Amino acid sequence: MGLNFQILLDSTTKDYFPGEFVSGQILILNDVPVEIKALQLIFTGECEIYFSKLKNRFERGSNGQVICRKRMINRNAKEVYLQSLVNILDPAVEIIPPGRHEYSFQYELPTDLPPSFDGVFGNIFYNMKAELHTFQGPDCETTMAFRILGITDLRLNDLHLPGQKITKRTFFGCFGCGSGTADFTLQLESKGAYVGDYIPFVLEVNNDSSKVLATKVSLIQ
Repeated sequence: MGLNFQILLDSTTKDYFPGEFVSGQILILNDVPVEIKALQLIFTGECEIYFSKLKNRFERGSNGQVICRKRMINRNAKEVYLQSLVNILDPAVEIIPPGRHEYSFQYELPTDLPPSFDGVFGNIFYNMKAELHTFQGPDCETTMAFRILGITDLRLNDLHLPGQKITKRTFFGCFGCGSGTADFTLQLESKGAYVGDYIPFVLEVNNDSSKVLATKVSLIQ
């Protein structure tokens, strides 16, 4: 049985705010009639954290000396933020003739969803999975990831615009015996960012001194 099964979203970015509607179509391309039991869309969101730490355990040996034994302890935990099923078709059996078929859907996201995040010690991922249950052969499924943005819309507060340039000049030398200056200019590509986003910046250094300089940029909360 030749069958193509896809999720088509109306949004080109796959980014959504909590409380926003996710809309699109389920596309089915088939070259033979398909007898359907159910067509469903499942929305899931899950947080997972994981880290390791070294633990010391002190024991007294047979000779009376204290021995320190090191043991690596792995920790992990999961939490479900979203688990929702949407029926795209009525429960009644339906036979789909050969051809191209699109089934529209619309789902309102909960308003309390935390934003997507992908870090060193954990992540928050969101997915939607379409399942096609048929009476012929194995069931079909396809999965698509999407991202939940922070509750603040950066566009409404102009936080998506470039930040102000910060310029600083440093003088080298002492007691009037200067050895030159160095100028530093730092600018962020946007004044705000969502959790999990990269923060692009431009750093310009003009070294008019005899010193060899190293640069370091820190993010302070």
